[in-house]
Amino acid sequence: MQSNIGINARKEVAAITDSSAVGRGDLSPVDDEVLRERLRRIDGMFHPRGIAIIGTSRRRGYFWVRLQRNFKGKLYPVNPAEGDYIKEVGLKAYPDIKDVPDPVDYAIIAVPADLVPNVLNDCAARGIKGCTVFSSGFSELGTEEGRHREGEIKRVARETGLLVIGPNCMGIYCPTSGMGFHMDLITEPGDVGFIAQSGGHAMSVTLVAYYNGVRFSKAVSYGNAAVVDSTDLIEYFTYDNETRIIAAYIEGVKDGGRFIRVLREACRRKPVIIWRGGCTESGARAAASHTGSIAGSNIIWSTVLRQCGAVEVKSFEELIDAMVMFSRSPVPQGRRIGVVSISGGQSVVLTDSCILSGLRVPELTDEASKALAPLVGEVGSSVRNPIDMAVAWYSPIGVRKVLKILDRDKSTDATLLEITPHHAATAAMEKEVEFPNKAHCRIISKFSDNKNKPLIMVISPSHKNDEAVRIREYLVGAGLPVYQNAERAARAYVHMLEYYERLKKMDGAE
Repeated sequence: MQSNIGINARKEVAAITDSSAVGRGDLSPVDDEVLRERLRRIDGMFHPRGIAIIGTSRRRGYFWVRLQRNFKGKLYPVNPAEGDYIKEVGLKAYPDIKDVPDPVDYAIIAVPADLVPNVLNDCAARGIKGCTVFSSGFSELGTEEGRHREGEIKRVARETGLLVIGPNCMGIYCPTSGMGFHMDLITEPGDVGFIAQSGGHAMSVTLVAYYNGVRFSKAVSYGNAAVVDSTDLIEYFTYDNETRIIAAYIEGVKDGGRFIRVLREACRRKPVIIWRGGCTESGARAAASHTGSIAGSNIIWSTVLRQCGAVEVKSFEELIDAMVMFSRSPVPQGRRIGVVSISGGQSVVLTDSCILSGLRVPELTDEASKALAPLVGEVGSSVRNPIDMAVAWYSPIGVRKVLKILDRDKSTDATLLEITPHHAATAAMEKEVEFPNKAHCRIISKFSDNKNKPLIMVISPSHKNDEAVRIREYLVGAGLPVYQNAERAARAYVHMLEYYERLKKMDGAE
């Protein structure tokens, strides 16, 4: 089956003009010439020399111009009603795309829906290679008129070779080039490539994931996927060496066979995490009116994702949790978890959460238990696993020693450590310490630099919200995966573990 981004292989190759002019990312070598050119064209959208912003206006506060404030190339606002210069953003304005000087390789289009096809034709004639269509009013309306307008976008793309993201989307976030779709996005790059059919999820996921320590190579809100779709973008991220992990929010796909082939290859090369919207009848109806997508059967989707080797998640929180674990934890070696807490009751609950998620909490070796005994061997504590430190928790050095013993012990594959903010905070009240848990956080951070096993942090519920925030910020800054409860932590760890288990089976089946 042929890709959505060109009429055929010959036209795709022919559409590459002045290929040396557009900045390139780091792509894996590909033997297939057609695939190589397809990847190179998509890569060019993330690294344009100049961006034309068509339809920017004072009435909308020059929204799209301001969102590209970190762009490393040049911006060209286009709107005949804006005059020659826009003092609010300090840029020269142009009445028409044909008046924009070189170099310009990409366009962001924010004009009424009925004008979009003509604007796309003008962009193609101008030599622009790709664009985002922010405008809505297409197939998501569920009307014949909307479907016809979207058909016109497809027609222009077929006839000109123009790459189109959208319509009805937020487009591209690329830290290395400074392209963005939200004011709070940063320019610090990372290793997660994220795609979302929903513009709202594209923004929310990138912002919340950043708060949890995830950094992105690139992110794309692709909307109705009239031309460039989820399959094209997953294929691109598969070969993008700046991307180590792929994550996606998808409401539907238009070529199931190609999607399966591309996804299977992607999962062989790197983790792919997929959250599918529209998994209920009402949700599927909402997806159809949101991006014009046909959601498909739950059973079919889950089966396809599992057989391809992808990680399926069911919620926003589960998506974030999986992204955090894959990006911040080393590859797990097994299901055996060492559990450490300050509270006996909580250590029981943490153990239950791990077991119910499919993990094991085995007894430690005699050697480890004997080493732990003098550190936490007070009345009411436990040294067998889970480890209830009780009052021994108040010694940061003692916590470090416990972590070292667990890290060396052969009976476990990872360590789950819980911090309860109010214990240290309450004990320090009379001393008026600003950050009571800082000593523990510092010790944990230094230990994590030389650990042999995954260390997973849980910050338990507390009335000391400010202290919990400080702990989270410190530990996230130290590069650790941090979770609000053991259930979420264990589930994320299992997702990562099962991905690598499936990968071994897939490799063994070859």
